[in-house]
Amino acid sequence: RGGALLYRLRPTPRALAVAALLIGYWALLRFVPAPGVPAGTFEEGRSVVASLNAGLRPYHLAGLLSTVPATALVLIGTLVSDRLRLSDQPGGWKLRVLIGAGLGLTVAGLLWHLSLPMNKPLWTPPYILYGAGTGLLVLAVFYGIMDLSGRRGWARVLVVPGMNALFVYVVSILVRVHTLDEWQTTLPDGRSTSVKLALLTGLTDRLGMVAGSWLFTTLYVAVWWVVLDALYRRRQFFTV
Repeated sequence: RGGALLYRLRPTPRALAVAALLIGYWALLRFVPAPGVPAGTFEEGRSVVASLNAGLRPYHLAGLLSTVPATALVLIGTLVSDRLRLSDQPGGWKLRVLIGAGLGLTVAGLLWHLSLPMNKPLWTPPYILYGAGTGLLVLAVFYGIMDLSGRRGWARVLVVPGMNALFVYVVSILVRVHTLDEWQTTLPDGRSTSVKLALLTGLTDRLGMVAGSWLFTTLYVAVWWVVLDALYRRRQFFTV
């Protein structure tokens, strides 16, 4: 909602809002202490954000602070997309914009990482900039191959989930939480555990932690791709 509200601003105030959100969040993490947590402490489960989330949890508001950097990420996307969408410039110019913005944000994220580490659970500002930058670079590659070169036949593997992106994002999480996480099974040693942990443990025991975890994730994504492919063939698309 924050991104939707601030999107009403013109590009320059919107860019200033991005800077204010990220700098403010960085200052909170770097300079604000919490009970038992000195300023600048940045450990798993032990930071000013973790302390604030613990205080907000009884009100079902844990994670509220993550909306600050998330809003900044949304606004970065709107700034770049508006620049491209509202322009009559040729495709080559748009490709250069994507590459330039992607490189600039990636480098900015890497430099900011020297002051505050990139961290996905806390959505730190360096992570936001680096993620936005690398995302734009990947988009530039796809734009160059698909839109400028016209090589689109291979892209069906991406189009299928893209046409029902919101649907699969929500439903796959609900299915995982209410089936794989909640359903219980018994391990060979007699211990009771969730279906997800049983499957994950079986794979990691045989293949190792890294390979087993990747295979589990890949299989889960593949199952949902098959579901989405069936919807795509029926031309059933869920949008908001």
